[in-house]
Amino acid sequence: MKTIAVRLDDGVSELLTLVAQLEGTTIVDQIREAIDAHLQRKVAEGDLAERATAALDDIDREATAKKAAIGALFEKATTEVAEPKTPRRRSPKAEQPPMGFAPPSGSKRTKAEQ
Repeated sequence: MKTIAVRLDDGVSELLTLVAQLEGTTIVDQIREAIDAHLQRKVAEGDLAERATAALDDIDREATAKKAAIGALFEKATTEVAEPKTPRRRSPKAEQPPMGFAPPSGSKRTKAEQ
């Protein structure tokens, strides 16, 4: 059961209190009875069924549009994903001296180092 707070004008509240006292019920019972009568009248008018159908149609249209957008997003994402690049490996070379330093005298350089 759900609790709902309702603000009533002073005149409506006084009349509701009087009716509840005269009928030997509570204000809450009177409010529940009034709401039940209101809802039964709305259902009997038949207008709610048309509105409910329109609301369901709107929900279906929105869901279809969202599904299409999500599908397009994932389709685009999968086509944009490139094959993973394999890291380049350096060819094995003889150790080179740090920049600014000359190789030790008397050492021979290989063709790869030249």
